[in-house]
Amino acid sequence: MITLNAEKKYINLLLYLLLIAFVLVTYTLDLYPAAHQIDYSDEQSFTITKKGMLHSEQHKVIKTEESTLKVALIDYEVNFLKALWLAGIIVFSMFFINLVNLLEQGSIKPALIISAIYIVIFIGALFVYIDRFLFVNEVIKKLIV
Repeated sequence: MITLNAEKKYINLLLYLLLIAFVLVTYTLDLYPAAHQIDYSDEQSFTITKKGMLHSEQHKVIKTEESTLKVALIDYEVNFLKALWLAGIIVFSMFFINLVNLLEQGSIKPALIISAIYIVIFIGALFVYIDRFLFVNEVIKKLIV
């Protein structure tokens, strides 16, 4: 017979495995807001693809010295956005799991303190994400025109 404590461990293990599976699916399918992909296969031009949930836009950019630098900057920023998005998913999931565990133990005060700290972190990360996203879109607009 499984005890209540062992049952909680299995539930936590299942939550951790679901988190890992979600992060892997998100990473492999490029499921994050503002998904961009850059294709370097053509020798004369770059292809920048903006992927939305329902549609995608492709833009061809002729290779010049300036466009190559801008595309490298876009590539760097897109990789940063991916990393920030995945870190946000992991941190939010861990926050949720820890919050549930604290509330199950009856630790209301530490749960509130930790929640306040995480909310401040999430607001800061959201502003950074939005700023970088707008910067990438601005560079792409200048590159296309």
